[in-house]
Amino acid sequence: LLDYYKKGMFPFDKLIKFYPFEQINEAFEESGSGKCIKAILRMDA
Repeated sequence: LLDYYKKGMFPFDKLIKFYPFEQINEAFEESGSGKCIKAILRMDA
């Protein structure tokens, strides 16, 4: 997979989406619908 990524053939960066913790419901919905593959919640201090 890394070789594909280096060649621009596998967009890892398009699979991940960051959300502030306040948008937990949106992250859950987009992850469940397939709009986002990996939802990551950020908890700012």
